[in-house]
Amino acid sequence: TEKSDEDLFWRTWSNQATYASRHISKERAMEITKAMARYAKEHDSKLGLYMSSYTNAVVASGMRMERQAEQMFLEALKYQKQYLPERNAAPDYLALAKIYYNRREKDRVLEIMEDMAQLDKYRSKTTKKAK
Repeated sequence: TEKSDEDLFWRTWSNQATYASRHISKERAMEITKAMARYAKEHDSKLGLYMSSYTNAVVASGMRMERQAEQMFLEALKYQKQYLPERNAAPDYLALAKIYYNRREKDRVLEIMEDMAQLDKYRSKTTKKAK
């Protein structure tokens, strides 16, 4: 289907950036994530905006650029909540929790886990209604 093709497109591009960050160069990975974001904006792709933000955050985190990673994970979550509520946001939440844990910001870790629990409750309710 068209929706799964779009998902595959963005996942593939995201995987290229992740691969580049680990095996080629961080600079190349950042170029790829910038190209993703540009393309997503040009084509008004909500999934693309989410995936480019998430991928940028993963690459920044791998470069130990935690402030940038935090901002990009938060941006990805914003897109996910606003445009893709059915999409699993657990990787974003867990990555943020790890950043906060590494900074010893226990209150922030707890906030993230509470947000994740609320999202899970909401999903459970909407899934039951759909059946």
